[in-house]
Amino acid sequence: PLEGSGVSLTGRLATAPVGIDIDTYAFTVDTDLANHLIDIRLIWQGGATRQLCLVDASGADLRCATGETGHAFNQLALPEGDYLLRVSGPVDAANTYMIRIDIGGEAVDDFEVEPNDDSAHASTVMPDGDSFRSAGRMFEQDIDYFRISIGGDPQLWLIEVTGDAVEQVQLVDVNGRQLAQVTPTDGVASLYDAYLLQGDTILSVAGSDGDYTVTATPLGPPEPLFELEPNDGVDRSQPITLGERRTGRIVTTSDVDTYRFSLQNDTFLSVGLDVAAGATNTL
Repeated sequence: PLEGSGVSLTGRLATAPVGIDIDTYAFTVDTDLANHLIDIRLIWQGGATRQLCLVDASGADLRCATGETGHAFNQLALPEGDYLLRVSGPVDAANTYMIRIDIGGEAVDDFEVEPNDDSAHASTVMPDGDSFRSAGRMFEQDIDYFRISIGGDPQLWLIEVTGDAVEQVQLVDVNGRQLAQVTPTDGVASLYDAYLLQGDTILSVAGSDGDYTVTATPLGPPEPLFELEPNDGVDRSQPITLGERRTGRIVTTSDVDTYRFSLQNDTFLSVGLDVAAGATNTL
């Protein structure tokens, strides 16, 4: 098991029959270390491509980084178990590398922990009264996944991600399929009127270099004929019957509401759109 902080290992990618060498290191997270924050860095002289991968006991890659400069896996909170670090790249015997592992304090419930680069490893957004709230930190070209566990009857929610580091926020299903996407305005990415059912809702946050917060606020049940987000694509369009009147709202400039209807025969049709004074919505 890892003991203390500041563990350093050195090596080089020196020999391989096909020009690509792989070095593998094993380490164990024991009971005392589980849920502590761990930083892992790979440092070399540069000028050669190197890949660093964190691998679990089953052989699955938990996180990989590839490039010609140093790599860092920060704020890892790993469950108890055995892990591997895999360093690979073109053979270059003169270009040595160093792996450094530093151990910090314990992870806190309301702050995201790595690895959370996919829905299977999503961090939990913690309950905060009737709402949910958590925080996170973006590193270079980072993406974090969060899980919001909804209970009770279905209702509308306002989901907001606040922080200058945030570039894009997506609502996805459990299979990773995008349901909705928003970009920030004045440092806040907002998804209004999200109709969330009981169970887990997955959110992805993409960006670089900075802190952010994630909040989910209940808005109550929708009116019977009110639009339900996400509905910004044909595959998520809401049905509307002939003669029916639907209501909704466009809150951000990137918002699109999509409806569908069916006709049994060729006919003339009148479709109307009523908007508030000064609005510039289009049909």
